[in-house]
Amino acid sequence: MLVAANWKCNGSFADLEAYASAIQPAAGGEAIVFPPAVYVAWLRRRLPDSVAVGVQDVSLYAGGAHTGEISVSIAADVGASWVLVGHSERREDQQEDDAIVAAKLRAVVDAGLRPILCVGESEASRQSGSADVFVAAQVTSAIEAVGADQLVTGAIAYEPMWAIGSGVSASPSQAAQMHALIRSTATTAGGLNGSELQVIYGGSVKQDNAASLFAEIEIGGALVGGASMQAESFNAIIDAAAEARR
Repeated sequence: MLVAANWKCNGSFADLEAYASAIQPAAGGEAIVFPPAVYVAWLRRRLPDSVAVGVQDVSLYAGGAHTGEISVSIAADVGASWVLVGHSERREDQQEDDAIVAAKLRAVVDAGLRPILCVGESEASRQSGSADVFVAAQVTSAIEAVGADQLVTGAIAYEPMWAIGSGVSASPSQAAQMHALIRSTATTAGGLNGSELQVIYGGSVKQDNAASLFAEIEIGGALVGGASMQAESFNAIIDAAAEARR
């Protein structure tokens, strides 16, 4: 079971000091913290070795005259071992389409870093009944770029865009159905046994709904936003993940 904390554009050194001293490892699973990139090196030195640190995005470029960009080699150099790729907020706010996401995914796996590929439909897609087609296309594009076997080194996060930051989570059954679709798409498009793929859920995951989500066998963990900013609530989600697999 994989539980990841996405701090997004939040945090301070005061927050980090308390967080690093309170966070616990994931018993029998994996825990990752994705702080803003400027905090990665600091946090890597202070978190337990069993808790990984990642970056929320990387550049398409390997280096050079690209002001403000962070290459995969720089990310690795400061201690990141994981990368979020294609988060819905970047797809929407920075207009990252499937081609850009695929190129970034290629850069991540070529550098030996572990990706969490984020996929998910908009509210309009869900309401129109095209959510399955929308998400399957995102997964297929990624597989065509790097191969399904490379996705197995990391994870896919299903994060419906309508649930991100809304306080409204997909129901456990809705999430489980989409996770099953993601696995079957990986099997069809990449010749992969879908059970090999780690699929986690993201979208208003909190300590009070984590256990019900993790009770679904298709859900292999969570990508947590706001609730991950406080060590107490993130630890509770880590505990729920460990309990679900006992």
